[in-house]
Amino acid sequence: MDVYSFSMILYQLFEHQPPFAGTDPVEAARQAALYEYRPPLQQLKGRLEPFPVRSQTYLCQTIDRGGIL
Repeated sequence: MDVYSFSMILYQLFEHQPPFAGTDPVEAARQAALYEYRPPLQQLKGRLEPFPVRSQTYLCQTIDRGGIL
């Protein structure tokens, strides 16, 4: 499994819904690939802040352009 897929699994675990829910799958892929759009983590706001869950999930969603994140 790649890191991006892992972040989408984490998203679904924490948000209790699939990433890009309610969005056409082709449009979701287009937004993610062309515009680097990532679904926001709303459920984790203010929760688990002592733990790096939110920032680590965000880093997993970030596009690595050949360097180390």
